[in-house]
Amino acid sequence: MGDGLCFWAGFIRAIRCDDFQYIFKYTSGLKPRPHEFVQLLKDHNIITTNVLWNNNELIKNQLDENFTAINELDINSIKTGYFCSIFDPFVFLICELLQITIEHNYNGYLMTYKHKINNKYTLKFKSDTGHFSVC
Repeated sequence: MGDGLCFWAGFIRAIRCDDFQYIFKYTSGLKPRPHEFVQLLKDHNIITTNVLWNNNELIKNQLDENFTAINELDINSIKTGYFCSIFDPFVFLICELLQITIEHNYNGYLMTYKHKINNKYTLKFKSDTGHFSVC
């Protein structure tokens, strides 16, 4: 998906099919397309109290800002690309919902998002200022 959707495509590729069915109730038998995936995330948006970032707890303001950022994302804007941050609200949400660990290597800096209670599996990604991909 070379159309600016690499962030979403990376997660879609890495997340297990059964998680789409179990967590998101996505029952088409296939993985969702990027717009569908973003809508699923927006529909399942919650405060991510069970996620540590680099072994640190988030404060209430950070949790609230992440929740609001997801609610306010215009789904039509994703086709022009999504600039994943090193402290990304969607990565927190995916970690929370799937109860997994996500390691994101951004230009050599490793950020770890870890579910505090459960860890079903680990997803690893790398990115730079222009591309996001599965490791």
